[in-house]
Amino acid sequence: MYRFTTGELPSQSQGFEALVNRPAGLPSGVRWARFMNEVPLDAWCRPYVYIRDDRFPEGYGIYSNGHDGISSSVGNDPDDIASWRLPAKVQAEWRAAGPR
Repeated sequence: MYRFTTGELPSQSQGFEALVNRPAGLPSGVRWARFMNEVPLDAWCRPYVYIRDDRFPEGYGIYSNGHDGISSSVGNDPDDIASWRLPAKVQAEWRAAGPR
């Protein structure tokens, strides 16, 4: 929905905060809408990490640093939970469900 509203995805530095507050650098003529009341937290009450990268099918990836709160491999540690490592069926269901 953010991409549909603004015409692009949030930058990596903007991250999820762009879904909560209008990014400072967003030109005044660009539409913006709040999609969340707060930045989402993972199961360990830490913010998810947003990666903006066109190599991902949707142009971005999301991951949790897992139970230890540390990732030494940008979402690829064994305990990290990353959108790009979810089974294809789960990824398809998430895309079909759209934003919540």
